Amino acid sequence: MTPSDDSEDSYNSSEPMIPEKCQCKSTVTGKIYNFCYKLPENPKILGKRFSCDFVEEWEKIESSSKFLNLEKQKITDSVFVTAFSNQFVRNGMRLISSIRKSGYRQKIILYNLGIAEDNLKMLKENSCNLEIRNFNFSNFPPSMNQLKSYRWKPIVIAQVLRDYGSLWYLDSSVIFEKSNVSHVYDLVNCYGKVRKRPPMLTSYSRDIRENREPHENGWDQKIWEKNLQECRKSQYLLHGYSGHGILSVTHPGTFSVLSRKIAWLQSPQCSGVNSSTTTVSGPMRGVIDTTNPL
Repeated sequence: MTPSDDSEDSYNSSEPMIPEKCQCKSTVTGKIYNFCYKLPENPKILGKRFSCDFVEEWEKIESSSKFLNLEKQKITDSVFVTAFSNQFVRNGMRLISSIRKSGYRQKIILYNLGIAEDNLKMLKENSCNLEIRNFNFSNFPPSMNQLKSYRWKPIVIAQVLRDYGSLWYLDSSVIFEKSNVSHVYDLVNCYGKVRKRPPMLTSYSRDIRENREPHENGWDQKIWEKNLQECRKSQYLLHGYSGHGILSVTHPGTFSVLSRKIAWLQSPQCSGVNSSTTTVSGPMRGVIDTTNPL
């Protein structure tokens, strides 16, 4: 869910004009932002404007984010990020231990979603290079307190991207086993090497492909090499098939802001992916607005 990148201070003629129905003005900087989603294949089709209630929080995150230009820079050792409440402390300890046992020494950032003081003390005493950040629920709507809605997750990721160019987000249920993840970094570091890409398959052809190929079949060297050649992977990488499509787990109100046809979301190419393990190497524009109930 990403508003347009367009912004303007006072409708400078050199800046793209923002439709009045899409404008959100910051009370801090006075800047006007385009908070309507534009359909990539047809920018003239606009979704319903995202709420302007939290434009200042969005601006705070966006203005200071470390942007990683993958055409000139490479990902090497990304910071690890997780978040959990007191209920999942045991799982969280297991996750942190698995990262260290796999040989990784870079910082782990833990967002405290309600961990008891004694458990916080235990985490600090038993974990090296661990930074604990308290999630500030007071900055967001009351719905953010519903932890199982996971509205806090994109906020956590966006806040860490203010300080680091790339990250691994890991749910507390994850056990990290691989000591070498360079093959994952290769999928986005290729942006600095690939200058000419093969033509993208049509939507119809992609549907046929998805119907023929198994969703989960372990490591496939040929598919990985093909992905490197095409170099079209997003800077927001999700690493596991969820077992369901996107449509069945999407709030109906979402389609009013994304201007997407429901029929397209029913196609085989729109398979859902699990966000329990995520690699991010780019800005999270518009992330604040995913917290608003539709």
